Amino acid sequence: MLLLFIVLFSVYLILEYDPIRSGKTTIAFVVALLIFFVPTWPTDVDTLLQSGEVKAKLIGLVGAVFFCKLFYGIYRSIRRQESWQRYQIDEQYPELFKKRKRDLQRLKKLFEAVDIIGINASWGMGKTFLLSYFKREPDISRQYYVVEISVLTCKVDQLIPVLFHDLDQVLKKDGILSLQSESIKVLCDSQKGIRSIINIIFGSTEGSAQALLAFKKNLECMHKKVVIIYEDLDRVDDVKIIKQILSINLLLSSSRIKIIYQYDDERMKQFGIGMDYLEKYIPHHMKLTELDFEEIIMMNLDELKVDEHILDRSDLMILSRGEILEIVLQENCDWHDSPVQSMLAIAEYTPRNIRFWIEEILIFLSAYSFYREADNKKLLIRLLYLKHILPDYYDKISSFDAISQILRLEREDRMQSLNNPEKQEAFISDEHNKECVAILDFLGYQLHPPMKRETDPEIRKHRENEKREEHNLRLDRIYHHIIMAGGHPQTNRETILAKIKKEVLSKDDIDEQYRAWKEIVGQSYYLNQHIDGYTTINYFGHSYFEDTLDAAFLVPFSEEEECKFLRLFEAKRRNSGSLDLEYIRVVLHASMNKNEVFSLIVSQMAHFKVIGNFLSGVSEGSFNDFMYIFSLACRKLRYITYSDYDFIQLEPDLKHKYLAFLEAVKKRIDFLEETIDTSDQPRTKELFSNVRSACDCLADSVQDVRAIRYDPVRVSFSSVSEQDKELEQFLSKKKEVSNDPAAKKHFKEEVLRA
Repeated sequence: MLLLFIVLFSVYLILEYDPIRSGKTTIAFVVALLIFFVPTWPTDVDTLLQSGEVKAKLIGLVGAVFFCKLFYGIYRSIRRQESWQRYQIDEQYPELFKKRKRDLQRLKKLFEAVDIIGINASWGMGKTFLLSYFKREPDISRQYYVVEISVLTCKVDQLIPVLFHDLDQVLKKDGILSLQSESIKVLCDSQKGIRSIINIIFGSTEGSAQALLAFKKNLECMHKKVVIIYEDLDRVDDVKIIKQILSINLLLSSSRIKIIYQYDDERMKQFGIGMDYLEKYIPHHMKLTELDFEEIIMMNLDELKVDEHILDRSDLMILSRGEILEIVLQENCDWHDSPVQSMLAIAEYTPRNIRFWIEEILIFLSAYSFYREADNKKLLIRLLYLKHILPDYYDKISSFDAISQILRLEREDRMQSLNNPEKQEAFISDEHNKECVAILDFLGYQLHPPMKRETDPEIRKHRENEKREEHNLRLDRIYHHIIMAGGHPQTNRETILAKIKKEVLSKDDIDEQYRAWKEIVGQSYYLNQHIDGYTTINYFGHSYFEDTLDAAFLVPFSEEEECKFLRLFEAKRRNSGSLDLEYIRVVLHASMNKNEVFSLIVSQMAHFKVIGNFLSGVSEGSFNDFMYIFSLACRKLRYITYSDYDFIQLEPDLKHKYLAFLEAVKKRIDFLEETIDTSDQPRTKELFSNVRSACDCLADSVQDVRAIRYDPVRVSFSSVSEQDKELEQFLSKKKEVSNDPAAKKHFKEEVLRA
């Protein structure tokens, strides 16, 4: 048996014994083994004495193991010390903010001087993060056992029993078996906890007080000191428990038992625990240094090792004065009265919510290439800023079925008041209105229509309104997709235009283009068919081709693609070869200020036949818009001088103005032909000829005696409310519908198109 004892002790030395730690556990182990094996000692001793050789080998084995372990422990201790010394240089804290490093040094100095410390900061400011570095400090880890109490990981009424259980585990780790630990556990039993705690604190039970003091004395006898850290004490919603924790730890604290609390004094005040009450229990408070927005962003980007090509610091600087000033100017408000500025002024950013904000941005950027585009990335960053930094404002939009629901408040009657300076103040003074305006302005919605002059042509007004509405709709869809991933981030028009670019304009053969075109437009009269359960803005009076070019600013065509589209249109339109209203309405949306597009349009018009006068009847408005775009293109491309252009605009009569303009363009072409040698430039010579012929065609159409007829078959309705008379006329012709299923289906399709 004695041989077995020696073997077991050798194994223990190999596995457990650390000569740098206390020897109390070793002594206890040896005593227990000796008591267990004492009955067999005489026999074992006699046996071993008779064999001196065995005795020498066993003693040598134990000695060798002991000294090996001793030297290994000393070596490990030296290496550990060297490691801590390396950590003490500045690179020890690559993840700490510079201000937090200074906070850490202040905490260490305060910790050396006092027994109880309170770290005061709002949630997410980095209290736990700071203490994680504090615990890793060489002198702290070497001299202290750390006991952490997380108030949210156990029941509130079990916090104090958990404290004493953890302290008992520390005692055992140090090799001390406390006889008072069980007494303390009984005193803190959940069934009679409050009564026992009161007895301990106020000493009404002599045994309780003595047990606590004896337990404290055991803690103070350990070879290392103890620091007890309470995480987020202000999250305990029971004031009585908070006060009990404070009282117990006041009794436990000493130069060898130190206490650190984490809390937010504002929340403690909400519980009725002010600084006057805490003065006794937490005599020394340390408030964490405030961190600025840019510093937090830079630290998080460095820590997350973010590629600057994916997400740069400048992308996140949405609170810069320049960014906000641009919005404030659009609001037509003073800086301090601005709804956006008022909203952003109450933002509470912390290292935690900034990190969550950046992490979610990176998730979207990695999952969707759509959001890597600069404009889309900006929208993503702003909405997620509301989500993580201003969650109360985010709830106002994420709870609606559509963000446009909140837009209606400003879009219609109420927003009209913002155009009236006298009513603006009253409108903004309503807190709900102010919050709505702040959200929409911050997210980039265009609430205020641009200033228009009465002399502006209709096409210009149309394009400005259309772009504003499409812009808001586009934001609506993107924000829907960010909030609810099942949606589609692009509008229907964007989706269909992208399909047209990819499947139609990528082909060279016109017949192949047209087959792909018909497949895309299908049964839809507009390019607003349902996609993913959403519809888009409707525009009445648009043909397939007109609607495509009208919306091309959403997914811009290249010059080559636009020329392909115009050739397809001319080849497949009903009155190909004629200067009719359909042609005018489509090409007025083309990019005529581009050389290739302008050259193609004038080459087409140069061979058109005139079928009527556009300045009579319903075609006048569209023709005026066309001439406005055409004249601007001629001016930009230098087919008319600026002085001639400005002089002609003074002519009040449209017919005379257009004829004078067209004549001036022809004279300019004559001048260019005289000054430029086109003998070796056949394309330039052909272009000049086409411009002259196109001007003749337009001049003939202005002077023709026939009126351009309006074809209602080519026009559809934007909504019943706007075109109710035309719809009634359409239905009046269809009072008698055949019972034939095919006829009914055809009638239904006609109604839906209308």
